[in-house]
Amino acid sequence: MKIKQLLRHMVFTAALFALAFSSCSKEEDAKIEVSASTISVPNDNAAITFTVNANVPWTAAQSGNYTFSLSPSSAEAGNTTVSVSAPVNTTASPREATLSISGGGIVKTISLTQPSITFSITPAKLEMENVESSKSFTINSNTSWSIATGNLPEWIKSITPSSGKDNGEVTVTVNDSKNRKEKNSHILKLEYAGTFASIIIEQAPAHNDPPTAPTGLIPQEGSTNVSVAPLFEWDASTDPDGDEISYTVSFSKDQTSWVNISAGSNLKATTNSNSGVLDANTKYYFKVTADDGYNNGKAESEVVSFTTGNQDAYADGGYVIYQKSTKSNPIKLIFTGDGYLAEHFKYGGLFDQDVNEGIEGLFSIEPYKTYREYFTVYKVAAYSQQTGITNKSTGVTRNTVFSCVMEGGNSTGITCNTDNVFSYALKIPGMTDDDLKNNSIGVIINADVYAGTCIMWNNGKSIGMIPVYKSSGANQTKFANVVCHELGGHGFGRLADEYRYESGELPSDRKTQLSAWQGYGYYLNLSITSDPTQVPWARFIGLPDYSHVGVHMGGYLYTGGVWRSEFISCMEDNRMYFNTQSRYLIAERIMKVAGESFSLEQFIAKDVQKTDNTTVGTKGWEGVPYEFRPLGPPIMIEVK
Repeated sequence: MKIKQLLRHMVFTAALFALAFSSCSKEEDAKIEVSASTISVPNDNAAITFTVNANVPWTAAQSGNYTFSLSPSSAEAGNTTVSVSAPVNTTASPREATLSISGGGIVKTISLTQPSITFSITPAKLEMENVESSKSFTINSNTSWSIATGNLPEWIKSITPSSGKDNGEVTVTVNDSKNRKEKNSHILKLEYAGTFASIIIEQAPAHNDPPTAPTGLIPQEGSTNVSVAPLFEWDASTDPDGDEISYTVSFSKDQTSWVNISAGSNLKATTNSNSGVLDANTKYYFKVTADDGYNNGKAESEVVSFTTGNQDAYADGGYVIYQKSTKSNPIKLIFTGDGYLAEHFKYGGLFDQDVNEGIEGLFSIEPYKTYREYFTVYKVAAYSQQTGITNKSTGVTRNTVFSCVMEGGNSTGITCNTDNVFSYALKIPGMTDDDLKNNSIGVIINADVYAGTCIMWNNGKSIGMIPVYKSSGANQTKFANVVCHELGGHGFGRLADEYRYESGELPSDRKTQLSAWQGYGYYLNLSITSDPTQVPWARFIGLPDYSHVGVHMGGYLYTGGVWRSEFISCMEDNRMYFNTQSRYLIAERIMKVAGESFSLEQFIAKDVQKTDNTTVGTKGWEGVPYEFRPLGPPIMIEVK
């Protein structure tokens, strides 16, 4: 019995061993399967997935010009989903790699690629009609994109679609245009892959009815002997839409090259600093254009021809010699104007009238009257865009050639663009910078205000600025008086003000200033000492016919600490009388510039008006029988 059981056990054990041996000999082979052999990674940061089905553990490796993000990069046996991604490819070349999946001695490969990003818009500009309508543009892309539609102008009705992926077509719809002036325009931005592109959306302007063409042009067709500074005139145009109309005058010698003059809303225009005067005895053509300021809003008149006559007006920067000196070394006195328009420069016109009055006023006072033959006097035209003078206190602004500015209020002080003044003076042929150091320039200002200032340089240059004060009555300061004070006294004469309206002693800084300028040869009509033997005019004290010359306290604006030679003079209240010391200094300067000898005896021999013979009183400016205000003190500039 025991033997049978033993045999059965041995047989069972042998069977189990045989079964086990059979199982080992049939073990499954390694296997790896992938769901794709090529993968294209998109340019929108999205991941692409594939599956790995393996009965063995596996790992992934890459080779190529780029390493893509892979998750997971290894796994145990089983079915695994793997994702591949890469940021947007903004390079010029595609990214490429070979992905190898290996395990159990098996290798599977996948080709990974990511193209360079592409994005373009066709066309680059979308031109819309001026009525409600739609047009489309095309997007060629391999990435996602979106359109910024948050701040569209009201004339753009809609944009659809506002986002997309890859290629697409976008439709833009506009409303009726309300803009008659110009095109509507908007830059539409499209975002893709973290960057931007744009397309210009334009809409034609709304319909506009132009004005009628100007008519009634003057000079008329065939006119002759027309001024070289003509006054162009025409009849008003009308506008169907009621728009305000502006005009432009154009003139030409050949109807090819035109010179334009803007007339604004005026129905007349003259030449100006930009256009200049016309050539004498020359045929010209001119036309007028009306413009309502909106789209297609211009209408031209017919072209009219005319012929100019002889030169009858100054050109801008042109000059005439008012008087010519008989001396070999003349003093070159220059007059120009600020605030005068082109139309004022007709010969005998407003500029001539005002400047001539100033010149004759200067040469009516001694010693200029006696020494007149030493002066050559020039008049230089300078065209301004507006009349008048800028006034700081009133806020009035004028566009003038020399930019004269009046402080206003109680101040009569004036400033100007000195460089521009000198540039016009130097337009005179033969005029040099050294000449400007030996003469004076008078800027006559076309403004009816009481004011005046002289700018003085220690190198000899000077500019006197004098408005044409026409409102002065019979017993008031005249324009010519101010010319004598500013130009004849300060500018050429180098005299100081003898005003004394500030109470007290001359301050130390004013005293230092006075002494310094006297060292340059200026202001010798005053003294900071009262010693009659030390004052600059000591030569006259005690002389016959000059008993009125003495030492009088006050001057340089102050009542004390400074002295003058006579009680009254042009340098105090603008009267047409320079005191003896002032006449002597002016005559001395005239003779020095002329290169002739000069002595006290020569002066006395020609000093024909030794005392004040004016009728404006003898008590100084406090007691003159007219309303008087001291003029602004000179602007003194030291050149090192």
